[in-house]
Amino acid sequence: MATKFKSSVEIDGYLSLTSGNWIQVPDGTTAQRPGSPAVGMFRYNTTTDEFEGYFGSTPAWGAIGGGGGTVTEAFKTIAVSGQSSIVADSATDTLNVAAGSNVTVTTDAATDTLTIGSTAGGNVVTIERNNYTANGSTTAFGVSSTIDSENNIQVYLDGVYQDKDTFTIAGTTVTLGTAPPNTTEVEIMHFVSVSGVVALNKYTGDGSTTTFTSSLSITNENATQIYLDGVYQSKDNYGTTGNNVTFVTAPPTGTAVEIVHMKVIAASGLNANNFTGTGSQTDFTLSTTVNDENLTFVFIQGVYQDKSTYTVSGTTLTFATAPQNTYTIEVMVVTDVSIEGGDITEVIAGDGLTGGGTSGAVSLALDSSAAGTGLGFSSGVINLTTHTGDVTGTTALTIANDVVTNSKLGVEYTASSALTSAATIAVDTDTADIFTYTSGVNNTLNFTDVVIGAMKNFVITGGGSSYTVTLGTSNGASCTYNKISGDYDDTSGTKNLVQIKWIAVNEAWYTISQPA
Repeated sequence: MATKFKSSVEIDGYLSLTSGNWIQVPDGTTAQRPGSPAVGMFRYNTTTDEFEGYFGSTPAWGAIGGGGGTVTEAFKTIAVSGQSSIVADSATDTLNVAAGSNVTVTTDAATDTLTIGSTAGGNVVTIERNNYTANGSTTAFGVSSTIDSENNIQVYLDGVYQDKDTFTIAGTTVTLGTAPPNTTEVEIMHFVSVSGVVALNKYTGDGSTTTFTSSLSITNENATQIYLDGVYQSKDNYGTTGNNVTFVTAPPTGTAVEIVHMKVIAASGLNANNFTGTGSQTDFTLSTTVNDENLTFVFIQGVYQDKSTYTVSGTTLTFATAPQNTYTIEVMVVTDVSIEGGDITEVIAGDGLTGGGTSGAVSLALDSSAAGTGLGFSSGVINLTTHTGDVTGTTALTIANDVVTNSKLGVEYTASSALTSAATIAVDTDTADIFTYTSGVNNTLNFTDVVIGAMKNFVITGGGSSYTVTLGTSNGASCTYNKISGDYDDTSGTKNLVQIKWIAVNEAWYTISQPA
């Protein structure tokens, strides 16, 4: 028969239940929590469907035995055109976001926000000049930086442009198919930081075709260099529209046509200056200030001029020798350069991508999984989108009922660790739930990684020499241990179960028991 008490009952000692019986703890909703709780209160929350205890600090109420599960997968599949898909293949898989060149990645844990920004600005392109004098036998010439693509290299012999079929590249070396004659001036221009954005298209003239196609859309003809049989063509000889280069006169049959297009350089960053020689004039005024002569390209009658033949100071270009009368002079100046808008020409629907085009917001919807839809991208920021399944919510995520299983708990709840008996034993409470050892000396247990609410179990086998067990420091400081019941028995072979519950990092309750 049940006995009911209408007031509190205090037990001085311990409560013992026979096997097969049970205790029903108080239950109620979150709203029904006690108005004036005390540390150590224990109840079942029907709102969250979990046991909870009052710890007296933030969080005041916390789940006991069943909280803190892990999401099986933060994402399922990320498909990127032309690349291998990223697939979550384990419960602990991590999506890594790496910052490439001119990109910053910033995280805000408080708002679950990942921000991707750009550091690209003016003067981000580096152009290196390498000069040599040929000896008639050397074919290999080095440059200062590793060459990503032969499209980033321009070679001139005595000012004559060399078709890219006449040389190869490997690492920092340019190798010509034939050694330049003795005393020939060799100049190698290397566009270092524009790998993958210098397009090269080659054709052969047929005497009638005037229009040739570039693989990249041309925003401005200033970003192009055109060569016929290695001879530079003035911008007056052609025009550009979209991807097309159209000559005023069709290149003769058999003529090698080479179109070089520097897509990374914005139209405003390339300035064309055209003059006509008088036979006596050496100084010419440019439309913009030049900071480095390596950022200039000078052509006389379509022939490239070695940089040793002129100097630049501010806006003034000075030739060592005056260009001949009526000779055409073209000076290309690279000023401020930036990543040109429209390099991403469009966002193609599919693989979770929507919106965009050349401007506007772009959304990335990842494949659905038990963990939800994953991440969304909008206005330059990647955010968590709505999750469904075992985990629901957006910024604040809620674990569904009855999905936290033993397999999802950490080792601090599921593992057993064997300790070695010593005068002082360091116990990392974060490594296991159960700790075992056989006493061989008087033991003092010092605990680390203690958190409020933790409960740890120790199975200590007696050594048979009246050894003692002392509970020592907690997280490196003194701790108050309140004994509920039981005493340690060091009889040889006797197993002692010591259960410790921390109600604060410096206070715990414990019991000691032996098998009946």
